Parts: sequence; structure tokens; C-alpha cells
Amino acid sequence: MYRTLAAKLRTETSRLLGHEAVFKKVQQALLVSLDARRKMDRNLLRFMAAMNIPAHYDIARVNEQIELLETDIQTIQDRLDRVQDLLKKKKHTSS
Repeated sequence: MYRTLAAKLRTETSRLLGHEAVFKKVQQALLVSLDARRKMDRNLLRFMAAMNIPAHYDIARVNEQIELLETDIQTIQDRLDRVQDLLKKKKHTSS
């Protein structure tokens, strides 16, 4: 029964969208909906900025910076370990 209803719905939707007037109205409704969504997103970002709340892209940017810092810290730690190893070897050879 579900498949029959789904098939009928597809058929009727295709038939209706085949009429230029219906297609234009659906297209117009979609464009209005997208415009409203853009305005809502823009206003939400403005509100969040005014309330000093980070947006998802702000958090993603901070996470990327943290990952870069972690990589830099690990590189520095590795270099320090090598220097310490060299100093220990030099100390043992000079003794």
C-alpha cells in the first residue's frame, strides 16, 4: 500500500510540476524560503556575536589552531629530547 501511495504521489507531483504555473510557484516559494533562511542565519550570527557566543566556524578555527600548537609543542619536545640525549652522551664520553 505504501509503495502504491508513493508511486501515485510521484506521478501527481511530476504531473503538477509539468505545468509551468505550478512549477513557477514552487520555484518562487523555494527562493523565498532560501532567502528567509539566509536572513535568519545572518541575524542569528549577529545575535551570537552581540552576546559574545562563538559560532561553529569560530570553534572549528580555534580547534585548528590548537592542533597546530600541539604539533609545534611536540616538535619542540622531540628536539629537546634529542638535545638532552646528546648532552648525556657528551657527558658520558667526557667522563
